[in-house]
Amino acid sequence: MTPSNSAVQAATTARAGSVVGPALQGSPALHVPLRFFVVGWLALMALPPALLLRPEVLTTYHYNQYVIALTHLGGLGWIGSVVFGALYQLVPVVLQTRLHSERLARWHFLCHLIGFTGMVWMFWEWDLKQVGHYGSVLAFGAGLGIYNLVRTMARAPWQRGVSLAVASALFWLAVVLAVGLGVTAAKCTYESAARLSPASPLGALVHALDATATYLKRFDQIGLMHAHAHVGVVGVYLMLLVGVSYKLVPLFALSPSPHPTRSVVSLLLLNAAVIGSFFTILHRSPWKVAFAALGVLAIGLYLWEVLRLLRQRRRPVLDWPLRYFLTGLVWLGPVCGLALYLSWPGLALTPRVGQLENLYGLWGLLGVLGFCLIGMLYKIVPFLVWYHRYGPWIGRQSVPALEELYRHGLLCAGYALHLLGLVGLSLGTLLVHAPTVRYGAVCLGTGVLCHLLNTGHILAGC
Repeated sequence: MTPSNSAVQAATTARAGSVVGPALQGSPALHVPLRFFVVGWLALMALPPALLLRPEVLTTYHYNQYVIALTHLGGLGWIGSVVFGALYQLVPVVLQTRLHSERLARWHFLCHLIGFTGMVWMFWEWDLKQVGHYGSVLAFGAGLGIYNLVRTMARAPWQRGVSLAVASALFWLAVVLAVGLGVTAAKCTYESAARLSPASPLGALVHALDATATYLKRFDQIGLMHAHAHVGVVGVYLMLLVGVSYKLVPLFALSPSPHPTRSVVSLLLLNAAVIGSFFTILHRSPWKVAFAALGVLAIGLYLWEVLRLLRQRRRPVLDWPLRYFLTGLVWLGPVCGLALYLSWPGLALTPRVGQLENLYGLWGLLGVLGFCLIGMLYKIVPFLVWYHRYGPWIGRQSVPALEELYRHGLLCAGYALHLLGLVGLSLGTLLVHAPTVRYGAVCLGTGVLCHLLNTGHILAGC
């Protein structure tokens, strides 16, 4: 039996000793992306128990220590880990080059693991001084990752869609890290600045932090937090989702290539929306609705192109991983609607509006990005394991299909439970009802457990 996935067919040739095809050219060692993926799954698994323990995270306004801790657990631990693992795998492969340094990727992983776990812990305890320390470790690791990927991209020809998306996301990642560290600095006090000389290295650092804190305290703190989160989710994660899916959707659905002009225009519009939204959210300007509309236009253009690709596909039946991904894209509709409503000029921060802001973040992280990333993981991880295990036998004997590496029952159950969990969490948020939030957390946690069991089954084939 031969695999039906076109990526496998493109990646290999029929004879032993043949050259690996473009689909795996430059692929790093298997452990480089997999360790990020495993940590991402474990971080997601930690989220439902925390919601069981603290359902008020969703039933009260989101500016408190537990909401911030769990947001970073999901945004950095789950999504950030998966995104960096995917970048280390896909950037060299798509650009047909080699990763600049696997050693830097290993150091990045260590700093990322220490950094985000320490940040979540210290946010939960509300020890912002230690948040800054762990955040600095995370930022150092991310800096290594950015440098590694930039050097990798510099070795390859520029590909308009994916190169623009990755370069933009890496730039916005640097911005969001700088803003995040600045926000933490602004919440600390620096009594030692008065007795330390700015001429000494320690004194210069303390005086710089004190100046940063003084400057950022000029801004509305909730607006600053919202601007920081917006750049991270839209500028980094959504940017990568749009750019990379322009490559992966045609590959997995056997569709033609996306229209080069529309794909680039959608990414440029999204970049413009991120820039404008950051400053208008920060200054609470009424113009933020205009940049929200610009972002919705960019996403609409992207969804139009994806729909065109699906209509022209040669694969008649969409498999479950691709259905996961498309379900995430469906959630973009209500998220865009909420974005326009919440950015409306003069909207007062009532308890109902606060709950809608909670819902906006929930749908973005667990609806759009949650479903899309899970779908892509069920494409990337089985393929890596399949090639690692059966690559030497291709062309010599029959090998299993990719779909045989995971259990479809667990995949379908995980989908249904994730959807039920998201609906339960949404209702609990809107109704301000803690038992409903707990019901949603149980469903979500059981769904994630299905994916963990499935991932273990896949990795057992290594």
